[in-house]
Amino acid sequence: MKNSKNKLSNLNKTVSNLNRININDLNILLNPNAQGGNTGKSWVETYNKVKDFLPKAHRIIFTKKANDGILITRKLLRKGYKNIVAIGGDGTINEVANGFFNIKSQNIDNGKFKIDSKLKPINPKGIMYVIPSGSRNVLARSLELKHQGAESLMRIRHMKRRKMDVIVATITDKETPSLTHTKCSRNWCRS
Repeated sequence: MKNSKNKLSNLNKTVSNLNRININDLNILLNPNAQGGNTGKSWVETYNKVKDFLPKAHRIIFTKKANDGILITRKLLRKGYKNIVAIGGDGTINEVANGFFNIKSQNIDNGKFKIDSKLKPINPKGIMYVIPSGSRNVLARSLELKHQGAESLMRIRHMKRRKMDVIVATITDKETPSLTHTKCSRNWCRS
């Protein structure tokens, strides 16, 4: 009986250690325009509150325009970085999630198009962290995230990793019906 208690205790320690994420390369993508510009306006104050909770090896990258979240995330993942933090509203989080995959718009030929249903992540070891800082935070509410903004960043080392299914949608372009756009979402950690 003593052996089974020891095995159970060791298993619990292993599970606990797996749930604490070792962050050695943290890239924070921040949309300063989120929450009507308040995320950017209060960033210096927020950063001063959270910097001691972040790993030493972190960098902050501000998005400047639409699709920056996608492009920057892809670039970081291709360079081998794996810990990507999305700070912003639902749009920013969506962009960063899409950046985990190589997705191309598909052209329709003679009214037919083929969708490649085998999406491959750019970096299979990539992890997305969601730090809600938008006006509505619909995704954060639907995922029942307990913390937002500075509180989430302070707890980032203790977030539990959770896998989520990838959902892909192909949408016909309203302006150019022969062009489609494909969007997806990805696995991330919850606070």
